[in-house]
Order: sequence, then structure tokens, then C-alpha cells
Amino acid sequence: MVTPKPDIRTYDSAPPTVKQIFEIHGVKAMCMGHTHRPNGTWEGGRFSGNSGSWCPAFVDRDCTVPVLDGRPFLWHIADEDGLSGGLHWLRKGAIAPDPSALTSSPR
Repeated sequence: MVTPKPDIRTYDSAPPTVKQIFEIHGVKAMCMGHTHRPNGTWEGGRFSGNSGSWCPAFVDRDCTVPVLDGRPFLWHIADEDGLSGGLHWLRKGAIAPDPSALTSSPR
């Protein structure tokens, strides 16, 4: 009762200390957690993301109105040019990148 409840978006991304994984392992991308809130960000040529969840979630008790209008997933491609990709969505049988996926990292 004394401690205020954190903002609903507090746990959407990994805490800053988790980003040390980039240096520890020398990686250019990492997927952390399972928050049910998809997100993806590119910072300094490195991607940090969370695909959210593929479990169905609904607004109503009768399960007729889905919370999300598609299924989020993380898709990366590593080739001789570097790493590209990020958060994508499957909606009505079509795959589309989230605006956060529009950046890449040179090799």
C-alpha cells in the first residue's frame, strides 16, 4: 500500500544492466523476456527486442475480440552485409515489418 505500483510499460524492455550482454557475448541482437507486449529497438547498430506472446489474448470474456490485430515475431537475417530485421507482424496471412525493424547493423 505504501509502494506505488509501477507504470504499466515499466517491464516492456530489459533493464539497462541487461544490455551488458551485448558486450559480454559480442552479439548484435538479443531477445529478452516474455512481457506480452511486443517491442523492438535498434540502438548503436544493435537490436534488443521482445516478441511478446503468440498466446491468444482477448479483450472480452467470450474471446471474440483479440487484444492484438496480428501475431508478433522477431526475424533477423545475418549475411555478408551484416544483420537486419527486427520485430515483424503476421496479419491476415501477410508478414510486415514493424517500423522498429527498419534499421540494420553493418558487419
